[in-house]
Amino acid sequence: MTTSWVLSAESVWGGDGIIGDTLHIRDGLIEAVTTGGGDADEHYQGVIVPRFIDSHFHPFDYIASRTGLSLGTADDMSEVLQRLAEADADLPEGVALVADGFDDSVIGRMPTATELDTVTMDRPIVVHRICGHVASANTPALQIAGVVDDRPDPEAGSFRRDGMGRLTGVFDETAVGMVTAAIGPLTPIPDEETGISILGELTSLGIFRIGAMVAMSDTETDQTDPLHTLRRVGDRLPLALDVIVITDDPADLSRASSLLDGTERSRFWGWKGFADGSLGGRTAALAEPYWDAPDARGTTRLDGDHALDMTRTSLGLGGVSAIHAIGDAALANVLDVFARAIDEGADPRRLRVEHVSVASPSLIKRIAELGVVASVQPSFPVSDSVWLEDRLGPERMSRAYPFTALSASGVPLIFSSDAPVETPDVVAALSHAVSSGLTPEQALAGYTTTPRDLLGLGEPFALGSPADFVLLDGPPGKAESVIGVWANGLRLAGAPRNLGQ
Repeated sequence: MTTSWVLSAESVWGGDGIIGDTLHIRDGLIEAVTTGGGDADEHYQGVIVPRFIDSHFHPFDYIASRTGLSLGTADDMSEVLQRLAEADADLPEGVALVADGFDDSVIGRMPTATELDTVTMDRPIVVHRICGHVASANTPALQIAGVVDDRPDPEAGSFRRDGMGRLTGVFDETAVGMVTAAIGPLTPIPDEETGISILGELTSLGIFRIGAMVAMSDTETDQTDPLHTLRRVGDRLPLALDVIVITDDPADLSRASSLLDGTERSRFWGWKGFADGSLGGRTAALAEPYWDAPDARGTTRLDGDHALDMTRTSLGLGGVSAIHAIGDAALANVLDVFARAIDEGADPRRLRVEHVSVASPSLIKRIAELGVVASVQPSFPVSDSVWLEDRLGPERMSRAYPFTALSASGVPLIFSSDAPVETPDVVAALSHAVSSGLTPEQALAGYTTTPRDLLGLGEPFALGSPADFVLLDGPPGKAESVIGVWANGLRLAGAPRNLGQ
């Protein structure tokens, strides 16, 4: 049976701005977009836009942040320790206590092992800074990881020490991965149905697809391995996942491609590497010293030859190469790798620089000349504003989060939350993007048409395309909320409803 209906709103936005105000839908597909909705079956006060793609999202970390202990609202160290003690009392024996979201810009520093030991010595405790690139641990956690005072630092990471050479319990970059992997078998894992439900909430925000950053570990079993988890949940996932694998082993990429082949709602989409850390944690690799730490330039994590090998492997499997580069020194290193890959015949549209938080005009020009993609987070400048000038100094502020300069240079921009670092609130992120100097059309494209094009999904609202869209309470950049979400012409259950006159 054929089902046809007409829906109108104040305007319908496509890739280049307003394309009409009325959608004609037949059997869940777009039949036409027109202007003048007098004959509409339903009329809404609001603006229709395509459904959103969050191109850089950590699904397993996001689920853990929603089900575990978050310290993001703690105001002082005593509150941190009190909340950890309360969580410790609720946990069964034999499991680790892991907390995330810690904001040292509020408290002034990370907790020490000595402080965490006062909470308990009967289980490992790890507290992650909000960026994920710096953490603290108590003595039991350090012991499980085999970390002692005279242990050498891992390459591209460090266990921080006091003036006497003793461990403080604070560590960064690759050292975080070392400790996290060691306590992994003791870390509680949310059940699959809970995870599916949490990801399902993203659909009510208008998100229908995420670039899923998934980390591999040597300690995984079939039950805890994220790739097997994605294979098991299959078509129960409420949205599509383009899986980008975080690993140093090319065999993991081949395994991911094989495991996800034919899996409903998930597909292998590439490799993610790291060239540096975070600005907030002072581990982003800068060309000049940190303004508030003149002896520090951050941590360089990229081995160019290895990154090129990983890039080749990922591209050969049909994926992308996405490399994290926040500092300008790290960005230069990534562009060197990508230039070599392009010289070998790589498609620059398959090469992504993640974050691009600090970039000089010459680096922006080089990104544009190479034709690679910039994957950026519109909400970072807002969240980082508390300490950003302290890290960079006034002279470098013009190089921070250069969204408008990248766009003006013709660099393809795709937007994301980097959740759980930022909340996956696209409406707020659109407002932040417009506040940064982008036009509403450019902001919307970063969450819709540009990633769709790079993913090979086609234009939204094209004749015969699925009738998938979001109704906002205002135009991009001015909207404050999602009114409703439609997929294949049907309003999704759970999406807020606010029918206009």
